[in-house]
Amino acid sequence: MKIYRKLMVIMNGKQKRTMGLLLAMMVFGAFLETASISLVIPVMTLVLSPDAVEKNEMMAAVYEGLHMTDPRQFTVFVMGAMVAAFICKNLFLCNKQQTDFYLLMMPGDKPFKTKYLSAQLGCTRLSFAGGGHMGEYLQTVPGSVSA
Repeated sequence: MKIYRKLMVIMNGKQKRTMGLLLAMMVFGAFLETASISLVIPVMTLVLSPDAVEKNEMMAAVYEGLHMTDPRQFTVFVMGAMVAAFICKNLFLCNKQQTDFYLLMMPGDKPFKTKYLSAQLGCTRLSFAGGGHMGEYLQTVPGSVSA
C-alpha cells in the first residue's frame, strides 16, 4: 500500500490513467487466460461423452440457462467459446526510447501495424519491449502474457 501511495504522488494525471488502463487490461487478459484454460476439461468431457451435460451440475446449469435442446449443440457452443478465448493475443510494446510502455490486446487474426498504432497514440514508432522490461513492469516473463 505504501508503494501505491508513493506512485500516486509521483505520477501525473495522464500516467495515473495509463496505469489504470494497463491494470484493467492485465486483469482482463488474466481473466481470458483463466477462462480458456478452464474450458479444456469440460470440452474434453463433452467430446468423449456428450451426455455428461446432464450429469455435471455446472454444465447442466449453463446448458439450461442457454435454453439448448441437444447436447451436441452445447458441445459445439463450448468448443466455440474455447476457441474464442484462445484467439486473443497480447503484445507488450515500447517506444524507441524505451520510456513509454503499452500492453496491447487484440484479436489473434488481426495483423498488427505499428505505424498506425503509433500514430493513434501520438508517439514514436513502437516495437516489442524486451523481456527485462516485461519482468520489471508486469512482473512476468515473455510468453506468459497471452490469452
